Amino acid sequence: MPSLVRACAAVLAAVLAVLGLTVPAGPAAAKSAPRFDVVSLSMKDMVVSRNSGCPYSYVHLKSRTNVRTWDFHTRMTKGRTVLRIADTYPFSYPYADFDSRDHPRTARIGLCPYNKILGKITIGPGHAFLKVGSKWIEKRSKVKGYFYIRAKSSLTASSRRSGSTVRVSAQAKRFNVDWQHPRYVAYSPKRAQLQVKSGRGWKTVQTRNFSHGRAHFSVKQRGKRAYRVAYPRVSWATGAATRTFTR
Repeated sequence: MPSLVRACAAVLAAVLAVLGLTVPAGPAAAKSAPRFDVVSLSMKDMVVSRNSGCPYSYVHLKSRTNVRTWDFHTRMTKGRTVLRIADTYPFSYPYADFDSRDHPRTARIGLCPYNKILGKITIGPGHAFLKVGSKWIEKRSKVKGYFYIRAKSSLTASSRRSGSTVRVSAQAKRFNVDWQHPRYVAYSPKRAQLQVKSGRGWKTVQTRNFSHGRAHFSVKQRGKRAYRVAYPRVSWATGAATRTFTR
């Protein structure tokens, strides 16, 4: 039976050839549709301090495509706020731009942080323009990436011992990202820890929340020990730790 089917197919092909026709190609022979798939979007976290200015940063794109010539644009947002990206002063654009010719994997941007956009930043969604023949077609991507912009914070402490009681006063500040009045202001982090040196690590002996940029600790400890105060980073400010002190 298979041989009979092949014979009939050969006869049909011969007849069509005489008539100047061809056998229609199957789906596998059809040209694949143009596509542009974003695998990931990423960027290193930023820390803003007095000397940061508007630094250049790099957005990284991983993608898969079967088109030779393309452009891809992706915006950055903090909530509903679209970040303005300063590429070449005084021009600014609300997106990072990639293209197949010059920078297919990395886009350099100039980003000027300010207080309102501290925290988690979303990269994407974006859209690609693919050149197919003499035309350009648009493909949208729903893939998103994230990074954080944090204000630099600092922490200092003073201490004293009275008998077996060690008292520690700590002061925290963070950079106020206001370009008219750039300065360090009082910062009140949560769950700051007084820690004592234990072997190669640190052991927490007391936890406090800062208020108006200050926190006070008091513990009873016989004999001299090495201490420090530390607090973790949050989405919009860095963490910090004091120098080690002995009491």
